[in-house]
Amino acid sequence: MAELKASFPQWINSEFRHDENSDKIVVVLSQKKSFAFYKTEFYSSVMHLADQQDAYFTHGAPDTAAAVMEIAAKAGAAKVLFVGCSKGGFGSLLLASLCSAQDPSRQYSSLCFGPQTQIYPENPRVHFPSYKSLLQKALTDKAIADDLARFGDVTHVPSSTRTTIVFGNLNQDDRAEAESVKGEKVSLVRLPLKTHSVVLAFLVDNKDKTAVVEIVESLRRASAKQLDLQAVARETSMVEEILTLPRTKSLPALCRDLLWDPDHFDVYSGQ
Repeated sequence: MAELKASFPQWINSEFRHDENSDKIVVVLSQKKSFAFYKTEFYSSVMHLADQQDAYFTHGAPDTAAAVMEIAAKAGAAKVLFVGCSKGGFGSLLLASLCSAQDPSRQYSSLCFGPQTQIYPENPRVHFPSYKSLLQKALTDKAIADDLARFGDVTHVPSSTRTTIVFGNLNQDDRAEAESVKGEKVSLVRLPLKTHSVVLAFLVDNKDKTAVVEIVESLRRASAKQLDLQAVARETSMVEEILTLPRTKSLPALCRDLLWDPDHFDVYSGQ
């Protein structure tokens, strides 16, 4: 795979792996300062982005979108899918909308898992420590404050942008965030889950109890260093909830389906 580069804001870490046999790109926006789903093999080129300011990708958003569009053009991409969970889901909604508004020559869409969808004005449904920290930063940093005010609400999706939001329908805050998003091509996928970490159901075989226990335990271990995970890690029903779902598709399969055949998208494998 060849490498292509563009100039991102200095606080946005990026990596692009180009599959010369694909005209599609999956852009993974991380919910943490390191890359998310980094070892996952997708069926296309893949771009990883991580916001070192924990600003939900709002700060410098036009420049981030411009860099993504530049790489997409250089790679000859026809379709770009932004993928993220939680704050990465917010960033996916934001960047897909910005890119589709500026670059009609390509199809931009997003796949979001339990995203926050409105972080400005202050949203009482968002309880994460990194969000409280962002609000504090905005009090003293005008650039961050201005971009937060400008880009802090992604509930209105342009008609040119296809958006799929997967969330736990038994999680009151996540359900409210998802249901606030409006647009002609917005699809809400309601899972019978309480957990915020709905993406876990697509990272392993959800009918393999050993695998499910292992990935939930890995999340709990990670919470020692990631404060935003601590409340999620205290949830006690994650394993049982995930096991009771019908057999789910993998994250790469979901991305493939949205890029190749979005009109027949389904999170379950039917097996």
